[in-house]
Amino acid sequence: MLSKYKKAIITTTLLAISTYSFADMKDCALASANQDDKDIVEYCTPYLKDKNNPEATASLAGATKSYKKSLDYSLWYANFYDDKKSQMSKNETETYTSALNIVGNIYYFGQAGKADKAKGLEYITKAASLGNDFAQKQLGGMYVSGQNGEITTNIATGYKWTEIAIANGSQDAKNGYLSVNLDGFKKETPYCIGMGEQLVAQAYLDGTAGLSKDKSKAKKYLSQAIAIYKDNEPTKESYKYCAKQKGLDLASAEKLLGSL
Repeated sequence: MLSKYKKAIITTTLLAISTYSFADMKDCALASANQDDKDIVEYCTPYLKDKNNPEATASLAGATKSYKKSLDYSLWYANFYDDKKSQMSKNETETYTSALNIVGNIYYFGQAGKADKAKGLEYITKAASLGNDFAQKQLGGMYVSGQNGEITTNIATGYKWTEIAIANGSQDAKNGYLSVNLDGFKKETPYCIGMGEQLVAQAYLDGTAGLSKDKSKAKKYLSQAIAIYKDNEPTKESYKYCAKQKGLDLASAEKLLGSL
């Protein structure tokens, strides 16, 4: 049984692969549409690492039972598009970020050999930064939990990625631990949530991580951050759960809001 994040690439590849559905590639596209692993392997393998039909390799990355092959195929696909990001369609971008997330998870959890946590986190973060809501939801959870001590707990960063994932349509993030228990986090780690609010505001101002630039939403999050900052002085205890960061404080938030 393929894990959820591997299965996702087959779904996102379907729309992208239609661009390349010429002649025999139609069988590969149909197999991807049906999420039929056996048929994907049969009909897409002739186009493995074919630069004229790159989405076939993405489909194979999700269909193969071998994590080593999945890593190889996903890396090939990601590298193929690395210098073409500005030319990618929305569907190709979704498949590209799914491939990055597959690579990140395989490295992080050592599913194809020895785990490489740093490299895994790098790829997952790259996928999240480009708008992949699955990676965003995952990062949110990782930073909130500290991933069993493997990542430094940072509630502010966890809140940022969770909120952005929800904004990008992730129901899993909306039903996740941080969201469901947000009132408790606001009570126990209020300053960290304020920092997180400011990080989300900045993402809306910059139009990053899949968000469109939106001053009104940025103002909303900045106002929420300011309200929290005013009611909660930062303490050493606060920074146990979110690293102190220059520019994430009351004065900076008020200055930014005043400039909008």
